[in-house]
Amino acid sequence: MTNRQIELFENYKSKNWKLPRIAKQIKVSVQKLEEYEKEDLENELRWNFVHLRSKGFSIEDIAEKLNISLSYIIELSGSISPDILSNYKTLAIDKIQSDNFVTKSKRIEIVGEQFKALKDELSKRDFKDVPTEKLLILFLKYGEFLKNSEIKIGLKSVELDEYGSKKVEKWSI
Repeated sequence: MTNRQIELFENYKSKNWKLPRIAKQIKVSVQKLEEYEKEDLENELRWNFVHLRSKGFSIEDIAEKLNISLSYIIELSGSISPDILSNYKTLAIDKIQSDNFVTKSKRIEIVGEQFKALKDELSKRDFKDVPTEKLLILFLKYGEFLKNSEIKIGLKSVELDEYGSKKVEKWSI
């Protein structure tokens, strides 16, 4: 089916049209629409599986949650590229780390905010006070942390050589 036919199918389906009426309207067979619906449902199940699996659900839990048989979920999982599942797991872990301030950028952000607050507080105080001394030590520790957390920024260019192989050039700023 063409993209336009799929768009029309989805539109008519949302209006509760029956398949024969939709088929006639968009000029495809009812069988073609049934195949499309089955494929669409399988794709949706596949992505739901990937989503749940990446969050750590077991195969049995996923089968129960999606209300499908264990044998079908196993068959479905076999049709999913291991790279896709691995990438989704990586993205799920990245989100958890980001939400819980575990990523380096989040830690730098938090320490940077504290560093600014310490800097502002130090600028208001004179250095004869004992608490100021402690504040200065904190200021220096935060500054050292930020220095050590600095990430070298580098850009790269990917070009093809005369044989069509990738040639990567890197440079720093």
